[in-house]
Parts: sequence; structure tokens; C-alpha cells
Amino acid sequence: MSTTLVRWATRWDRTALIAMVQALAQQHGVEASEDTIGAAFEFALGNPGRVRFAVAQRDDQLVGTASLHEAYSTWRAALYGTIEDFYVVPEMRGQGVGTELLTLLVEEARRRGYCRLQLQVQEDNDRAWQFYEARGFRFTGYLVYEQDLADNDGAAGSVTGRS
Repeated sequence: MSTTLVRWATRWDRTALIAMVQALAQQHGVEASEDTIGAAFEFALGNPGRVRFAVAQRDDQLVGTASLHEAYSTWRAALYGTIEDFYVVPEMRGQGVGTELLTLLVEEARRRGYCRLQLQVQEDNDRAWQFYEARGFRFTGYLVYEQDLADNDGAAGSVTGRS
């Protein structure tokens, strides 16, 4: 039986990490170019205090990734972390890879003194909800809204919310 090595991503992980993040984006119906994800990866490598990618490796293959992003809470006057880009290749799901990735991110968040960790889960992704809740995350009741600032037509008045 192979063991999983969970570690921080290095420059040599670029190709496999980009492929996994592209697969995740595709699952979410988002077009994400290799150049764009590559630029994000380079930003993370140059700014590990702000964004850091973790990878899970079995034998010589990368089988999962997740990223930890730093943010600041005015309500608590403290740093907190956001987990993004959480992806495990389909054939490795349910084999502990995600748990090991999440453990590394939680340990790093504690080491950094973050007051909390947060993440987003698609409303219809029951498996992800169950995974995170079983590991101590809870639904906050908040909905996520976003406005694409690259869209020149995205004026504040044009954003629609719940009615």
C-alpha cells in the first residue's frame, strides 16, 4: 500500500498542480487558462505568507492540492485563513488524501496564529459538505456574493441579489 506525502508545493510541481486546478475549475464550469493558473502559482511561490499551495503525492504522482490564503478580520482584529483550490483526483477520493491535505492546512493556520479558517462549498456538493463537517467545519449561514471587477459592465448598481 502506498503512503501519501503531503507537503508544500515547489516549482517542480507546476505542471501537475496547474492540471489539477484546471480540472477543479472545469468542475465548477469556469474557464481557467494554463497561463492564468501559472501566474497564480508564481504569485504563491513568491508570496508564501499570503498564498501557499499544498500538494499530496502518492509514489511519483501528485494526487491532490489545496491552497491557503491569508486575510484579516476587523471584527476580531486578527489574521484568518481561507482554503481554496481543494482538489483530489477522482480515483483517489475517499482514500484519506483530502484529510491529509486539510490537516496540513489546519496545522499551518494554527502555526500562523489565525483566528479561524473558512472555505466555500457549492450548495449541491453534499459529499464536500459532509467531508468538511466531519472535520470540524460548520455552515455559517452566510451566502457568498461576488462581482467580477474585470467586467467593465459590473457597476455596483447592476449586481442582483436575492429578492
